[in-house]
Amino acid sequence: MSRSVIPKNSQADALDALTAAMGLFAGGEVRLYTNAIVLDSDVALTDLTEATFDGYMEKPVGTWFPAALAEDGYVSVEAPGVQFVATGTTKPETVQGYYLTDMAGTKLLAVWALDAPIAMGVDLLIAVMVRPRIAFAA
Repeated sequence: MSRSVIPKNSQADALDALTAAMGLFAGGEVRLYTNAIVLDSDVALTDLTEATFDGYMEKPVGTWFPAALAEDGYVSVEAPGVQFVATGTTKPETVQGYYLTDMAGTKLLAVWALDAPIAMGVDLLIAVMVRPRIAFAA
């Protein structure tokens, strides 16, 4: 198969279209998962175990910022940060990462692993702040 390249200006246009008001990634929900899995392009929604710690609930993704060339050299688009806070200690669990679904929660759109797992529901002062980012590979 021949190699294809998408120029950076077209990458930005594509990301903006995906995250625009009627785009595939608009209006989605950010969720946390607790199982340790290997992330690859075959990951499915059924592979993820959604968090259940006290106070947990999915959060709307918010309005995506326009695509731009990031400091790392990739064309990317980011959503506003989303914070999750435990409200009790009766159901502690360890969060491994976060994911984006459609608003109905039936379609997996993207998955991210955290740099390090975070124990939630052990201490009420612990929060998870995530910022969805989608980038084209170089």
